[in-house]
Amino acid sequence: MTKERQKLAYIAAMIVTALALAVGSYSLLAPGQPDGPRPAAPTATPAPTDCSSHPYFECPAECVVCPPCASCSSLRCASEDFCRGLGFDRSWYEGIERRLKETGPAAPE
Repeated sequence: MTKERQKLAYIAAMIVTALALAVGSYSLLAPGQPDGPRPAAPTATPAPTDCSSHPYFECPAECVVCPPCASCSSLRCASEDFCRGLGFDRSWYEGIERRLKETGPAAPE
């Protein structure tokens, strides 16, 4: 190999090395890259809310306030299906909620 070819091979190797360093640096320092592990993808369906674990005055929006039985005078937080099965729909709950906001929750006995 002549000296001129050696010189060209050396220059080509230096160019390839410089390009590799540039690409590697960019991939490590590129803007918008997260600093930590990526968050897990959200699940397709959220876990159902355990309505009965909430007091009636802190009942979540996906739950409904109704009596625990058709002849009961107390209130509880329950699933909408449960309340509907007793004859209490969301509109009944909304009326009760309006009254509770006006008077506040009853003190425990």
